[in-house]
Amino acid sequence: RNRFLILFVVAATLFACSGDSMSTDEMNKPGGERATPVNFKVKNIMGNYEFGPDVITSIDCDAFSLNAEGEGIVSHLGPSTVHEEWCWNPLEPFIVGERHNTFTAANGDELWGEIQSIDYPEAGSGNFDIFVEVVNFVGGTGRFEDAGGTITQTVVTSPDETGFAGTFSYSAEGTIIYNTK
Repeated sequence: RNRFLILFVVAATLFACSGDSMSTDEMNKPGGERATPVNFKVKNIMGNYEFGPDVITSIDCDAFSLNAEGEGIVSHLGPSTVHEEWCWNPLEPFIVGERHNTFTAANGDELWGEIQSIDYPEAGSGNFDIFVEVVNFVGGTGRFEDAGGTITQTVVTSPDETGFAGTFSYSAEGTIIYNTK
């Protein structure tokens, strides 16, 4: 009888300790909540860009810099502005230096992304005006302080006659994890 009682207490203790505890990943999610990825969409951001050796960005760059500003509708942010900048050295592989993407919501909350890869699906035909970027969210401000997730954005550029400036538009889809409070 005592064995059953001891076995019951041990089993109940193990069940209580493991059944409702939070994993390390769950504890590290925004606000300590059990956040789950939700769909994230960028709906036709449109703007202007400059690219060249004299373009000013916040990135220390001694080669070619890109500075792009746009506006559009972003899920979980609403009407938003977007800022992207990066540095490219033509003697190196295309993705070098820092590449940043910042979405700013109407209330000022920022969502930060780091561009992880870029692909030119029509490069074989000589078209570099369409490209696909994978962006990982790496935090932000306000409700996006501990944001994570990944989006894939398809960008279409229309260069001006110089080839160093022009307009762009893009849309994106993926997932985001952030503090909804």
